[in-house]
Amino acid sequence: MSSGVNTWGEAWGSKALLAAPVPMIGVQIVLTVLAVRLNGRRAAVAAGLLAAACLVSVVSGFFDGGLGNDELTTALAAYQTFLLAVTGVVGVLAARLAWRRGRGHRGGQ
Repeated sequence: MSSGVNTWGEAWGSKALLAAPVPMIGVQIVLTVLAVRLNGRRAAVAAGLLAAACLVSVVSGFFDGGLGNDELTTALAAYQTFLLAVTGVVGVLAARLAWRRGRGHRGGQ
């Protein structure tokens, strides 16, 4: 919002640039906590759902028109690319955790 790309009302909806909708942020936070705190299959399910949510976020980030949007400065476009990369890494780590927890490993290692 401070960059002027979104208004307060736009920043948390589906039309926002450089912002995710509040429900998606909330789901990812809850799934992260569950994946880390639970054990066994329940942790595997939470981590698998987190990996899927991250995939949806990354795909959305590439195809929602945000990247390459004329309203974004070069710095903001680079920041969005960074956020997508971090989300992708979290998704890969969550998928790895789901795989390991689903196979009976403890501690996600």
